[in-house]
Amino acid sequence: LMYGDSRMAAWEISPPPDIRLANAGINGATTAQLRQRLPPLLEEFQPDVVVLQAGINDLKLVGVRPELEAILVAQAATNLLEMSRDCLAHHSKVILLDTWPTGPPEWLRLPVWNRQVADAVSRLNTCLAAPMPGNAPFGLVDLLAEAGHQPGPADYRDALHFQPEFYRHLTPPLLRRIEKLSGPK
Repeated sequence: LMYGDSRMAAWEISPPPDIRLANAGINGATTAQLRQRLPPLLEEFQPDVVVLQAGINDLKLVGVRPELEAILVAQAATNLLEMSRDCLAHHSKVILLDTWPTGPPEWLRLPVWNRQVADAVSRLNTCLAAPMPGNAPFGLVDLLAEAGHQPGPADYRDALHFQPEFYRHLTPPLLRRIEKLSGPK
């Protein structure tokens, strides 16, 4: 089960025949919204592996309300870690991808998508890197290292989303990780 915000929803994967894959990414969803919607999906799909990636929709508020950064980071981290625990309680292994950084914003969005958002993303990813039994933190950096690709401005279609071609670089290492975790629960 691929689960997260619009970045996850945009990730089109054609899995090998031995892997059944469902993408339940939700455009614009915050981690609180995703956390609320996860239990019925776990019941419906009974996934062996859940790939989670979210958090940027929580943190975008930091650009205009920097005083809320600590609260927003803590809430997003709590929600993502609780979703990981929910998956583990349903006997699903978890690949918790870090919250992906933003790309270069259009000039009209500079007041909102500023350095404070990038700093908040970095702080959230530090929280997500803490080991948790049964959880497999696996960051964008890890995916890119395995894919042999480093993103540049041309890889983004806007400040938040990658070009479809970029996902093609990320798919093989992710599928290898899913295959490694699939099988007996």
